Amino acid sequence: MLEFSFLVKPGKLIAPYRSRIARSPALRRLAFGGWAAQDPETMSAGAAEGFLAGPALHTDTAMAGRSLFGWDVRDRLDAVGCPALVLWGSRDPQLPVADGIDFARRLQAPLRVIAGCGHLLIGERPDACLDAIERFLDGIGELDELPGEPEALRQVSG
Repeated sequence: MLEFSFLVKPGKLIAPYRSRIARSPALRRLAFGGWAAQDPETMSAGAAEGFLAGPALHTDTAMAGRSLFGWDVRDRLDAVGCPALVLWGSRDPQLPVADGIDFARRLQAPLRVIAGCGHLLIGERPDACLDAIERFLDGIGELDELPGEPEALRQVSG
């Protein structure tokens, strides 16, 4: 099924109609329901349009999919050398909350699970995401200096 999606590129097909889709709660349900958002009808038209704008620019969805699904970053999370916050949708259909718990544990970071959200929680509940980010930033204060770039990240990006 995933390979079929890479060939058909549904996101690219509907991107030209993103404004119309974004303005209609029923069309947002069709575009985002079941795979990305728990309650797409409550997502703002601006957020929906923003999520739909990117796929128009995608050129190689098969490679992107293989990269996303074929590479697990968990074994590299210990290389993150700065404070981190893990935000997770409680009803994410793509990545269960157990994954969020694992990411937070590996990052030694706080986890904030946003109730009633799917994978696109920043579009579904921007207020809750902003609150979590602001509280996190307030809690860490100012850093005396920026963390150095860990060797593992230099290897990945270099």
